[in-house]
Formats: sequence, structure tokens, C-alpha cells
Amino acid sequence: MEAENKGRQQRPTWLKWLLRIVFAYIGLLVLVLASAILTMTGTFTLIVLELFMDNDSLRTINEQYLVPSSEFLWDLFTRLVPGL
Repeated sequence: MEAENKGRQQRPTWLKWLLRIVFAYIGLLVLVLASAILTMTGTFTLIVLELFMDNDSLRTINEQYLVPSSEFLWDLFTRLVPGL
């Protein structure tokens, strides 16, 4: 058992932390993009429902809550990804 461990090189600590940071950053990007897509889908769904119904409360909900949150999440995603 010890012979196997001696023959195998251990990864440097800085490489482990670098990989953890990169994977955490990618996870954050995935989370922000998924939330942005969900809020945009909800926004478009309410817009389509509003076309078929004569109800202004859907427009109010949409303009008050979903549009600002989807804009914030999309801006956050574009700021987190360099070059976008």
C-alpha cells in the first residue's frame, strides 16, 4: 500500500485550490444564468397570458417584479463573463 502511494505524485495544494475556485466560479455562472432564464420565461409567459386575458394585474406583476429581476440577473451574468 505504501509503495503505491510513493509511486504516485500528489497534486500541489495551489492546484487543488485553483481548481476549486474555477469550479465555484462556473457553478455561480450556471446558477445566475439558470435563474435569469427562469425569470425571463416567466416574463414572457405572463406577456402571452395578458394577450388572451383582459387583466391588468398581470402587467403590473410583470413590470413590478419579473422585468427588473430578469434585467438584474442578465446584467449580472454579462458582468461575470469577461468579453460579453
